[in-house]
Amino acid sequence: MKLAARLTKAVLLLASFALSLVLYLYVQSPAPPERIQLLVHAENLQQGLVLNQEGSPVVFSVSGPGDAVSRLVQNLKRDPEYVLAVVDLRRYRAADVPEKGLTGSPVELVVKPANEVENLTFKEEGTFFPVLERLETKTIPIKAKFGNASASDVSGYEPADFETMPSTVVVTGPASSISKAEASVIINPAETERVGMETHQLSLSGNVTTTLRDTQIEVHAAHHTRAVFVNINFVGHVRSGYRVSNFYVVSPQSQETSTAMIRGLAGLIDRTSSIDASVDISGLTKGFTFETKPKLPEGVELLESPLRIRVDIEKIPR
Repeated sequence: MKLAARLTKAVLLLASFALSLVLYLYVQSPAPPERIQLLVHAENLQQGLVLNQEGSPVVFSVSGPGDAVSRLVQNLKRDPEYVLAVVDLRRYRAADVPEKGLTGSPVELVVKPANEVENLTFKEEGTFFPVLERLETKTIPIKAKFGNASASDVSGYEPADFETMPSTVVVTGPASSISKAEASVIINPAETERVGMETHQLSLSGNVTTTLRDTQIEVHAAHHTRAVFVNINFVGHVRSGYRVSNFYVVSPQSQETSTAMIRGLAGLIDRTSSIDASVDISGLTKGFTFETKPKLPEGVELLESPLRIRVDIEKIPR
């Protein structure tokens, strides 16, 4: 019995050792080359310059022990910046880069940090040409955009109907991106006007950044006022033997004028230059001051209502 137990224990130890050896040989055996993507990062880049490909992916084939390759792939899935394809650009100076940018000579990308990729071999697929531009800063307006709002919520509105706080933002980026950079907030115009003020996330287009700490932007409907010309239209006719000698708009200060003040959403007001008002002069034999409601575009109102129109009547000399 004791001899059998000893033999059984020896067999189990031998089997365990054999299994461990197989696993060790498996994880240490070279894996077939695997294609991965690494993000580009510039080192030793002179102030005032920017690498256009910063943060862009480049393709490498990686080979080495199977467990190391597998671990690298899993870590990159969790953190795309676990290791980077680093390019040393100390040779370039801002004075050497023209306004339109510069495409440099081919350079080698080095995978860093090195301690994370020991025992692995990397081969870049293709050749890397660094594209350098001058770094520029510019102040651009923040505009409202309507995004995917329904047609009914957008109808009658213009982006100019809304203002943001702050109204501008300072952005930094490559010269080619700065010239086309846009800053915007996506809103539902009908909802923003109903609520009065909303907060939305700032969106920047192009390869630009901002140092603005709070990128939550306040948006509110912008109401403008302006003076517009009043087209006075007569309905009917004065009594026979009489005629209209003068007519005009009476201002809130009781002065003669040809305009009225209107108020409404900024874009709509900016597009409105005149309004129509009608008065019925049928049978008049003397002057009269009318109080009337002019025809106004939807969303526009008189600053002082009602509109007063004076019509002077005189007898026609015989």
